[in-house]
Amino acid sequence: MQWFPYMSSASNKATAVSERSYHHGDLRRTLLEHGWDTVVEGGGKDISLREVARRAGVSPGAAFHHFRNKDALLAAVSVEGFARLTQIRQKRTRSVSDPREKLRIVLHAYVEFAIQYPAIFFLMFRYITTAPDDSGEVRMAALASFDVVRSAISDATGDERAESTLTVDAWAAWAAMHGAASLLATAGPRARVDPEISTGRLLERTVNMVLDGLACTY
Repeated sequence: MQWFPYMSSASNKATAVSERSYHHGDLRRTLLEHGWDTVVEGGGKDISLREVARRAGVSPGAAFHHFRNKDALLAAVSVEGFARLTQIRQKRTRSVSDPREKLRIVLHAYVEFAIQYPAIFFLMFRYITTAPDDSGEVRMAALASFDVVRSAISDATGDERAESTLTVDAWAAWAAMHGAASLLATAGPRARVDPEISTGRLLERTVNMVLDGLACTY
């Protein structure tokens, strides 16, 4: 099937050369990166897989070979979002020895990510339950990020609570930080939820409430 019958033969050849220039597996990654940028630039507005293909310099047919539709691409962007969040947390805490400070950084990073990439942040949670794939990749990526929180809480508390209690505490901590992240990401990086309260103060207070709450279960 010829997607653009009105294209000149020279244009067709240029597109073919562009598509052949990618090594196996590279095009999917390229499309994913352009999909990420399109979501960020659009601020959460609807995107088109054809538009992402155009930005990548390939035909829609080449894009559909890797992502069967727009939802498949957005689900992959969501997986990428959780993966980047996990990497950020791991990188920032790699050289931190104090367990409580490590947990503080993990909690901070979540909200900071949401403020920096609000459109990606809301997309990630939209696709946890609505991803169009059977493999559950979005959910698995989300749980991998959750495990960073759970592990940090376990190290910070240093006790031997039941696994179920640790898991509940981790979910509660995530819920608290997600509330703050949602409020601040919606307000935008330059706006305040309350003109009387700085973003930094609100974030710090939320983190301290989580840390104090966990301390009560020692």
